[in-house]
Amino acid sequence: MENLVRELRDAHDHEKITALVAQLGTDLAESPQSNLRKGALHALAGTAIGLREDVGQLLPQLLQPVLGSFSDQDARVRYYGCEALYNIAKVARAGCVKHFNPIFDGLFKLSADTDISVCTEMQPPNPTPLYNTPAPSLSHSPQP
Repeated sequence: MENLVRELRDAHDHEKITALVAQLGTDLAESPQSNLRKGALHALAGTAIGLREDVGQLLPQLLQPVLGSFSDQDARVRYYGCEALYNIAKVARAGCVKHFNPIFDGLFKLSADTDISVCTEMQPPNPTPLYNTPAPSLSHSPQP
């Protein structure tokens, strides 16, 4: 999928890319078959990677089915949704700020997921401490 989208992007065939994203986001991501939903999520992430710096143009269409997958009844679909969001956000970077509220809401709900693999997937791959410097001392010594 990534290579196909990259070729279409290089050929400036944005209409085909838009149609592809629409097909993935509706027909496959909303399929009654969980394997098709998982495949759609994987393909949407590949599409974002293939778009590279042009991902911002289709970011809402890419994020909508991914965020919708967070409430799927199948834990594996929710897991693939986390993975897809990570890969899309990795490419879109600052473009995701416009969509912060729905992304945060979805991740917040997933933080309480009953399936441990979903909770594990939504954690950063290499967590770094937020505060890696010592806290300032609160004691005040008299100044000379």
